[in-house]
Amino acid sequence: MMTARVDMIRICFERQINRDARAARRAAAMRLTLLQDTMRRALTDRHGAGFWLNRRDPMRLFADRPYLDEAITRLFG
Repeated sequence: MMTARVDMIRICFERQINRDARAARRAAAMRLTLLQDTMRRALTDRHGAGFWLNRRDPMRLFADRPYLDEAITRLFG
């Protein structure tokens, strides 16, 4: 689902790039930032309970929230 949303942003960017490259870049960057913020909010703890990205994650790689933020930044970077 996330990949589909990023792909939709890319398609819109490609349609607008020939008309106004600067506006297309700004719109794509803004939409990616909003998507990143939404993803971060969806994955963070809202009610005091922990969360698991994968129930079978024995190493708990994403248990540390700063690491999760870094992973999200790399995804959109």
